[in-house]
Formats: sequence, C-alpha cells, structure tokens
Amino acid sequence: MKHTSLEKPQGFTLVELLIVMGIALIILGMITFNLAGTQRSTSINASVNKIVADINSQRIKSMSGTTVSPSASDSFGVSFQSNKYVLFHGTAFNSGDSSNYSVNLDNSVLVSSTFPGNVVVFSQASGEVANFASSSNTITINNTGGTEQKVLTINWLGVITNIQ
Repeated sequence: MKHTSLEKPQGFTLVELLIVMGIALIILGMITFNLAGTQRSTSINASVNKIVADINSQRIKSMSGTTVSPSASDSFGVSFQSNKYVLFHGTAFNSGDSSNYSVNLDNSVLVSSTFPGNVVVFSQASGEVANFASSSNTITINNTGGTEQKVLTINWLGVITNIQ
C-alpha cells in the first residue's frame, strides 16, 4: 500500500509531549508542597501530645505520692527550654540533678511558656500548680517556620483546660 501525503502520521508531537510533561511537573510540585505542610503539622501535633502526656504524668506523680527518694514523697515539675523540656522532681528545677529526664523535641518545634522561669511545679499531694498566677499559665509550641502554633493553658489545679 502506498503512503500519500494526505495521511496523518501516528504519535505525538514534541510540543504535545512537552505540554503534558509541564502540567505533570506542576501537579507534582503542588503535591510535594502540600505534603511538606502536612509533615510540619503532624510534627507539632505529635509534640503537643507528648508534652500534654508528660505534664499529666508529672501532676499524677505529685498527687499519688510517688517518691524518688525513700524518705518522702515529692513535688514534680516540668522545665521548658527552646528545643526540649525536662521532667524533674522537687519544688525547684535543678539542672544538675541526675534524676532529671530530658525530652528533646523535633528540630522544627520550639517551646516556650509564661510560667515564671519557664518552670511549672505540681505541689505534693494536691497536684496544684505551685505559685500559680492566671496571667502566667500558658505553654506555646511553634514550628520553626512560624506558620503554626499551639497554646496550652493550665489552671491552678494543674489541669490543661485549653489547647488552641
């Protein structure tokens, strides 16, 4: 059979292929950007959950009479630093105490608080926040991009009343 010049060749032109590839790259870029945002959100939410659990644990230890030394029950607390927090026992944070437990946060998460000295202490037996002031009762967790923030509010009883 003879080919005449009126027949169209089969296949795609180079221009058509480049247009399809360009559209695919744009869609892939948008998906990648959205997944990065989801990862930051997941990281801050995981940090909030971890902090809430550890605050509640320290409060329960102080209420239940848990002891670090066999002589007496203790107060327990949490000291917040920019990229970590430290769980401790006693009425004041002592950075040199070997029984302190440091919890490092994800590199993309920063934590701060309005508690005096960035320390919250739960009183022995009652679990109440020692030296409570309603104007100094929040913990703020930010991602390093500054686009997402969570604020925990603790009442005088040591209960987390709000997470925004």
